[in-house]
Amino acid sequence: MIPESELIYYGFHVLGFIFVLAYILIFSPKYGFKLWKGAVLTALSYGSMYIWMLALKRIITGTGGQNIVRAFVFLPLFVLIYAKLLKLDVKKSMDLVAAAPTIVFAISHIGCVWAGCCETWLQVDWGIYNPVTGTRLFPNQIAESITAAIISALLIVMIIKDKYQGKCNAMPVMLVMYGTTRFMWEFVRDNTKLFWGIGELALWAIGMAIVGGIWLLVDYLKSKKEAKNAVL
Repeated sequence: MIPESELIYYGFHVLGFIFVLAYILIFSPKYGFKLWKGAVLTALSYGSMYIWMLALKRIITGTGGQNIVRAFVFLPLFVLIYAKLLKLDVKKSMDLVAAAPTIVFAISHIGCVWAGCCETWLQVDWGIYNPVTGTRLFPNQIAESITAAIISALLIVMIIKDKYQGKCNAMPVMLVMYGTTRFMWEFVRDNTKLFWGIGELALWAIGMAIVGGIWLLVDYLKSKKEAKNAVL
């Protein structure tokens, strides 16, 4: 018989994917995508990211556990590949899929409270009881979920304001926002630290932020150059 804690844990994961499916069904047509293509694009991109995460865990030994944060930075590559295969506009595909992983994380990570995983080392009297440590810990899982939910909302507002033109800025913004916030949350997580209180997952997180930051900088310089040439 499956323990109740595991049922709740996986239940939140399923709920997370249901939320993403609803998001894709709502926003795919706004980009001019057929519903099945938007769904397949997202499923393949996220699925490939998950498989790559498992491979990275095996290669690196997984000091931070089985965590998809390792593969977030590779999401643009997978979206590029599958958008080309499905003959979809790459920039619009990037904007559409950008919020998917943060939506999944915002919902599914709540289940970690019941599983007792992804816990912090911060013990507080008012914290949530952790079945693994047998102590009351700061609810960092809930805090991280709220952070991901806020980022998801901001990304959705962004693509709505851009009027679904496919400006391709939602993906780098997601990498910067989620990378920086996840890097900060990693300091309170009870993961193996490599140096200065920084763990392996924190390095992946800051790597996301750096890639996203460079992406935005290149886009800014490119648009500035194009504007200058237009004046001339």
